[in-house]
Amino acid sequence: MPEWWTYGLSDFLMFSPRVYHRLLAATNAALWPAQIGTILLGLAAAVLTAVPRRGRERVLWPVLGLLWMVVAWAFLWERYAVINWGALYAVPAFVLQGVLLIGAGLFGAVRLPTSRDRTTTTGAVLLVAIVLGWPLLAPLSGRPIETAEVFGLFPDPTALATIVLLACGRGGLRWILMIIPVAWALIAAATLFTLGSWIWTVVIVAGGAAVALALTRPTTPSPRRS
Repeated sequence: MPEWWTYGLSDFLMFSPRVYHRLLAATNAALWPAQIGTILLGLAAAVLTAVPRRGRERVLWPVLGLLWMVVAWAFLWERYAVINWGALYAVPAFVLQGVLLIGAGLFGAVRLPTSRDRTTTTGAVLLVAIVLGWPLLAPLSGRPIETAEVFGLFPDPTALATIVLLACGRGGLRWILMIIPVAWALIAAATLFTLGSWIWTVVIVAGGAAVALALTRPTTPSPRRS
């Protein structure tokens, strides 16, 4: 029996790139045209981030939380777990993330600044790049557009977009809410690396940029408007 240190990441992969890409295509076909709606929600989130509006957190975080639950059910549980039993462990984490985001919105735990600043403007631009750019990674990597991963339906762009949005917020709780998205980003990067896809570098760069953005934001919550 080989020693444990002789194993590499590829030894733990339970599916081939071809199987994974066929799964992505089947998921898109089953959920169409939900992709249009989730992309529009992502763009709306970018607008809410860049343009200060009272009470926007009560809409932004709960909707984002619901999308995490959609990903947990529609992709991880219903489809990804068929080829990767490890996805079963991710499902409760995604559901928990959804519940925490909904709670953050209802109780005002993570607030966005009441005036536009460099962090929120940069975050909005990065969010638009993820929402619109992530589906384009499929054809850029030589895959058909049917295998594109869309924000709100697939875990990678949803996790990265969440990190960006939390980076724009204020309050120490946002760091707790980042734990699951950052953990998934690392898992996604490792999976893509093992599959031989260069997109793992994009995951690291986008996630790193979002975390760096969060480090420029004070942890003290901004004052409420009177």
